[in-house]
Amino acid sequence: RNPSQLTNNPGVDSQASWLPGGDKLVFLSDRDSSYLRLWTISITSGKQEPLLDLGEGVQFATLSADGSQIAYNLVQNGIINIWIASLATGARRQLTFDNEMAGFPCWSPDGLYIAYEMKRGEDDHLMLIPSSGGQPTQLTKEKGRSWPHSFSPSGDKIAFAGQRDGIWNIYWLSLDTKEQRKLTTYTALN
Repeated sequence: RNPSQLTNNPGVDSQASWLPGGDKLVFLSDRDSSYLRLWTISITSGKQEPLLDLGEGVQFATLSADGSQIAYNLVQNGIINIWIASLATGARRQLTFDNEMAGFPCWSPDGLYIAYEMKRGEDDHLMLIPSSGGQPTQLTKEKGRSWPHSFSPSGDKIAFAGQRDGIWNIYWLSLDTKEQRKLTTYTALN
């Protein structure tokens, strides 16, 4: 009800994720460079510190539930792919190797899987890949767009924004049955 501004520097601060414990956030900021780096801020003290420099080309980042890893979009040669970095060591590894676009990662609650968006022509599909690497699985095949948002607390469903016939709605998809259910019923652009 009473929002509090946490940062006020002239840079871009975005994509905040809670660290376990609930007192600190990890976020991207370009406050001290020409590209986005990871920072932390304490909610109680307001202390802000640089955390990790992932290099140029980072666009989007999200923290694993246990706070040990960050999955992020990295743009190289105009193509987005997902990378994962350890917050403890800074070690980085590429997770997806797409030639068009694979990005906007979303962690499963147990940290074993990442849902993401894969672009093919005019369509964006929902994908799933083990966070340790391996073969991705395509979860949606419909024309339009599917953008992952979050897993259910039990990890058996993925909530996503889906654009079908030009109209956006919220859906969930069961990982067990592959059933999709539309949760909103918009029929026109709002």
